[in-house]
Amino acid sequence: MRSIYGLLLVVCLLGINGEKSKSKSLPSYIKACSRSADLSACALKHGTESIQHILKGDSNFKSPSLTPWFLERVEAKTGGLELTLTNASVHGLEKTVLKNIKIDVDKKHVDLEVFMKTLRVDSQYKVNGQILVLPIKGEGPSEFIFNDCTFDYSFDYELTQKKDGKTYMANIKPKTSFKIENGHFQIDNLFDGNKALGDNINKVLNENSQEAIGELGQIISDVVNLAATTIIKSYLLSIPFDEIILP
Repeated sequence: MRSIYGLLLVVCLLGINGEKSKSKSLPSYIKACSRSADLSACALKHGTESIQHILKGDSNFKSPSLTPWFLERVEAKTGGLELTLTNASVHGLEKTVLKNIKIDVDKKHVDLEVFMKTLRVDSQYKVNGQILVLPIKGEGPSEFIFNDCTFDYSFDYELTQKKDGKTYMANIKPKTSFKIENGHFQIDNLFDGNKALGDNINKVLNENSQEAIGELGQIISDVVNLAATTIIKSYLLSIPFDEIILP
């Protein structure tokens, strides 16, 4: 789906900087795979076994808990709409299902497909502009629910040798695309509490959920992108490459 939102996430997370972190060993709940024709299948098997542990967070790797995930501020802007979410909690990431992994060591490229049955974002919002050609303005509590979400997350990486003489992944460059089957939106206190106008906006959004997802779905896609990249950097940039993918 085409990205409409350029999402700016202002997050006080962990000060993630894998490039400067000390070398760590692969944790016991993650198993390495060997470079072979079965690399991707091995990674899918072991990833499926470890993903629920990973999503709970690991302070040793400065990897956050996603059960749920809290974001202080999310800002989304287009030519016609400005939307800010604050004190946002994202529910459903902890039930992520890993559907597929493809690893190309020669091209330094990884593809992942993940599925979430339901993702819910609860937050305080502030909005001004147009959505589905209708004017929208207000601030207050909001709830966005996205159902049957498939995300294709891929990234290129480089390899770099650190002072310890070991080789590590570096400069991860991610991309995310998504397909969301349907959604539900509840945005309260629109138009200074004008219930009739607010109810009408919510009705239009929910009766045209696919079109609304086209404009609002990119928010959750970019949140998933950030969550995945945060976790991947936490582990892969601090563990020697040859311990993640065995020679």
